[in-house]
Amino acid sequence: MSASVPSMPAQNHPTSGVHPVGSRPAHADPSSLQPGDTVLGVLLAAPLGTGNVARVWSGLDGEAPVALKVLDPILADDPARATFVRGAGAALRLCKPTPPPGILPVHRVSADGLVLVTDIAESDLGDLTALAWSPQQLVPFFKQLCRALQAAHQAGLVHGGLKPSNIFISDALEPLIADLGLTHLPSRVSVSPDAGGHAPYAAPEALAGTGDLAPTADVYSLGRVFYFLLLGREPDEPVSDLPALFPLAAVPQGLTRIVRKCTMRDPAARYPDLAALLADLDQYERADSVGLPGPVFEPALARRSLADVIDPPISQRTPRGLDDAGPISTRGIPQPRASSPGRASSPGLDETPLPLSRSGEAGPASLRQSLTAPAPETVWISRRTERLLALSGVALLGVLAVALAVSRVPSEALLLALRHGAAVAAALLTLALPRIPRRLVPARIAFALFAAVLVHLVDVSQLSPLRLRATLSSSDPAARAQAARILATEGHRDLSNRDLSDLDLSHAELTVVSFRGTSLARSNLTGAALTESSFDGADLTAATLDGAELSSTNADTAAGWTTATCDEQTRMPTGWACRNGHPASAPPDDSAM
Repeated sequence: MSASVPSMPAQNHPTSGVHPVGSRPAHADPSSLQPGDTVLGVLLAAPLGTGNVARVWSGLDGEAPVALKVLDPILADDPARATFVRGAGAALRLCKPTPPPGILPVHRVSADGLVLVTDIAESDLGDLTALAWSPQQLVPFFKQLCRALQAAHQAGLVHGGLKPSNIFISDALEPLIADLGLTHLPSRVSVSPDAGGHAPYAAPEALAGTGDLAPTADVYSLGRVFYFLLLGREPDEPVSDLPALFPLAAVPQGLTRIVRKCTMRDPAARYPDLAALLADLDQYERADSVGLPGPVFEPALARRSLADVIDPPISQRTPRGLDDAGPISTRGIPQPRASSPGRASSPGLDETPLPLSRSGEAGPASLRQSLTAPAPETVWISRRTERLLALSGVALLGVLAVALAVSRVPSEALLLALRHGAAVAAALLTLALPRIPRRLVPARIAFALFAAVLVHLVDVSQLSPLRLRATLSSSDPAARAQAARILATEGHRDLSNRDLSDLDLSHAELTVVSFRGTSLARSNLTGAALTESSFDGADLTAATLDGAELSSTNADTAAGWTTATCDEQTRMPTGWACRNGHPASAPPDDSAM
């Protein structure tokens, strides 16, 4: 079952138990269900998907969000149907009156057992790998998972189909097991090579359908799930009498030995119950005391020719498949396995992987390297560190934004810091993106460079004019004057409808500027270059125009023009001259004065 909203506590559901189906018989034709239908007291909202044998809907049970799972007779044969009905009833009994910790609550089951109502969960075990927890962090979580399944076993219920997609994660990052006892694996094997996603996790006897399942079948699945958590990917270890588990070489040896004992082919060789498994998890750091050791290296055999050990004659080779005796030969020496190209079993240390030659088979050099090679090192930072760096990118953007906001007139240094700092912050923010496991480092570098270059090209320092325009409305005359000067110098020539009165704009470069509707009353424009500027609707009352360049302007149309002061150095508009310190209309021969 998959779902997409946070889980709700069981007590929010006013009714529980076995009930007849609601306003329509959902199990008759589940494909005909529509949003707004009511089934088993649940108002259907939206389909969440179709599983191996059932359809899942989100809905409302009163005001509580729930999930409704309906067996689809088209997808389920008779054995699968019988298992579903039996498992639904058993899960309901387990959850009454309250579900054990770690079990996704089952609230109701229809009278025929084909429909059940459960809590709805947000994410499953696959999402947990994004946290990149260390093995030491995973152990407490896995123990919670084991205790939850132990409660089901104590009630006589075996899950039989445990896999990451039916282990959900609560808001508190605790496991919630779903689909208890609902899966008939032999039916899945007959229609799908991977048994509907169960094959990498199900015990061999569960897939084969040989008799009633024992708790040891769940022990096997737990071991494979733990393998998934430790490695961050689906297990590809073949079924074996003694699993080698070479991919877990970097994991603490005690945990590898525990996984090995869980996933033995023979149920009798596994942990007999979850109490024994939990006891070993409590002391996994004492590696020699827990689980089972891996393939044993026999020093006497190492003196044989490496060619005989690693590459025996063709007549001595035997095909080995998924259901063979495992990676250990009858003499205790691991052999290359045709079923796993690119991997070879090591006759060396218990938890050390064997490097391979280019041909994909182990050679003499690779065997020696396997005995002396150091443990693999981490080549990238943890997911937690990535998130901290991404948060630092957010913080950097916040600092830059605050700096721009409090600086009425941004300095050159601030603009430079804004441009380069935003590029760095964008690169850091890319670390919050989901990981691409197979190309982690190249992908991280590529995304970071792309974001940094893009932000640098966009040039966020162009936000400076917005800040300067805001400064034009401030109460500080000096800041307003400086903002006007910078805007005009940087080519932002529209200063219309502004209050620039009482400002010192002496010797400012203000050519080709639009002062439409702008008040320049009492402003000091001494020596200012105002050529070809527009003064339509402007106010120049009592402005100082000594030595100002006003040729090719329409300053004479501004209000208060004749009250402005000027001198003999003022270059007046056509038809005007400076007389007695003020603009005055002049004959054509005086206009140049």
